[in-house]
Amino acid sequence: MPTPMNPVEVAPLDVLIIEDDPDTRANLADILTLDGHRCDSVGSFQEALEFLGTKRASAVILDRQLPDGTADDFIPRIKQHSPELPIVVVTGYPDIENAIESLRVGAYDYLLKPVNAEALRASLRRIAERQVYVEQLRNQRDFAEEIIELAQAIVLILDADGGVVRYNSYMQELSGIPLDQALGKDCIELFVHPEDASANRDLLAEVAQGRRIRGYEARLVTRGGGERIIDWSATLLPAGQHGVGGILAIGHDITDLRAAQEKLVQGERLAAIGEMMTGLAHESRNAFQRSQACLEMLALDLDGNPDSLKTIHRIQAALDHLRGLYEQVRGYAAPIKLQRQGTEFGALVKRTWSHLEHVWKGTDVELDLRDELEGNRVELDGYQLEQVIRNLFENAIDACQARGKILVRLRAVSTPFVGVELVVEDEGPGVPVAIRDRIFEPFFTTKTRGTGLGMAISKRIVEAHGGTIELAPEGDRGAVFVIRLPKGRVSLEPKFR
Repeated sequence: MPTPMNPVEVAPLDVLIIEDDPDTRANLADILTLDGHRCDSVGSFQEALEFLGTKRASAVILDRQLPDGTADDFIPRIKQHSPELPIVVVTGYPDIENAIESLRVGAYDYLLKPVNAEALRASLRRIAERQVYVEQLRNQRDFAEEIIELAQAIVLILDADGGVVRYNSYMQELSGIPLDQALGKDCIELFVHPEDASANRDLLAEVAQGRRIRGYEARLVTRGGGERIIDWSATLLPAGQHGVGGILAIGHDITDLRAAQEKLVQGERLAAIGEMMTGLAHESRNAFQRSQACLEMLALDLDGNPDSLKTIHRIQAALDHLRGLYEQVRGYAAPIKLQRQGTEFGALVKRTWSHLEHVWKGTDVELDLRDELEGNRVELDGYQLEQVIRNLFENAIDACQARGKILVRLRAVSTPFVGVELVVEDEGPGVPVAIRDRIFEPFFTTKTRGTGLGMAISKRIVEAHGGTIELAPEGDRGAVFVIRLPKGRVSLEPKFR
């Protein structure tokens, strides 16, 4: 009859024989060597410990009674050293109680002397097959662990009460909290925004009852106080052999996606506003011209009546302001099309300041430019950026109230991206806390004149360049505005590196 196919292909074992009788050691070694296994032999338990401290064994054949002790004493110590190492106990005494005790303390098999070769082969065959399966399971576990750690998604495991059992490195990176500082703590209190806490706790209770959650958005609070929008899916994990289950939650960070969607919606709204304002400006142009002509004719009729002429001039000024408002709103809503070219940032700042001479001339307001980028050319739209810098300078001059210094710093930066940074800092009273969050809102202004679109337009121009503009925390001086732009294609000089 043909030999049945083996269920798995097994490799030879590295077998350590622990036996004080030289003849038995030699007999066992002969059997194992003929079967292709690699063998080492020692005569005492102490020698075995020394061997295992320096060399590897995949199986042990252990005499139950050795000069320096019994297998029942040795097996726990071997297991402490090598928990997965299978141990086959051999003995010349057919005692069922001893056999049970050896198996109880961790023996894999129990054979009687003289050792039956086929029984020994069968035992080692089972050990070899077991090790193949264990290795396969270990590889699968390692593969699953690698996927969990490398996944660009949150993998969060909770106990039935919502306590943290485990999460992956992606969650640790987002939250800023190492796993060892979160173990056992309430995930709602630890990570969830207070305004979302109640709803999240209710959902967690439903998941614990067996409901599967998909596509639920909640805000994750980071250690630094930031917020990320997470799209969650959660399910109940089956109970293990001890009857203890848990909750598996998978989260995707959609903060950038939501920001992009908001920008898209805002862009569509701005396009609609721009189209409306273009039509309105066109339709109102004739009305403005007719009004202007009528006012000029009326002024001729009222020549010599200064009070009436003053009223006409005020009406003309109001019409000019209204026409300017139309143009500014249309300009704010219109798509920003950049025409980039290599520009020396410091020269652009100086040119903008000179263009405002009519504003600062006659005052004691001075420009203090500290340029660490001198000689470097940054790829940007100089015309558009001049509008941004001009707006910051006008606000700073106004804040200084005819006396003070406007500090401008230019330097290379590496975070949040590789690029350049422009800081404009004045010596005015600063921006009140109550309105700091509204600085870049369209139509928001604290001035008695103007549309309140200057900072909103500046923000759009900077973001069109792929950069950021922010009102920084104030130091010893007044308002501090920071613009960061990606460097793009630049002419690199030593100072820029």
